[in-house]
Amino acid sequence: MALKPETKEQIALFDWIRLRKEIEPYAFYIPNDGKRSKIMGWLMKKMGMKPGVSDIFIGMPVSGICGNFHGMFIELKAKDSKGIFRKPTPQQITFQVNMRHKNYYCIIANGADEAIKKIEEYLKLTSYPP
Repeated sequence: MALKPETKEQIALFDWIRLRKEIEPYAFYIPNDGKRSKIMGWLMKKMGMKPGVSDIFIGMPVSGICGNFHGMFIELKAKDSKGIFRKPTPQQITFQVNMRHKNYYCIIANGADEAIKKIEEYLKLTSYPP
């Protein structure tokens, strides 16, 4: 089975998260992507699935000089067949804007490496215990 580029990036990111014991219990993937049958798509929408919701959530609030955030949403992007990082959809941008208005830290990360850097930056916004 060939994995999609975004799947590979997400696995790489969660391999790193699993090594960070202070983060791992609070990080999870939101399965909002992928193709489904019409019936399953209908059912998931009835259950609350919404287009544009970010891929990953880290439920670790931070409080510091840069602001108070309830947690972190990450929209993870991978390169397309031409080697260019995919762009966020209008729904993904709207979701992140809405969450920022509710004091969530939201980023669009081009690959696992950038996501890791942004997570580390986020956790440095506070004196959160290691």
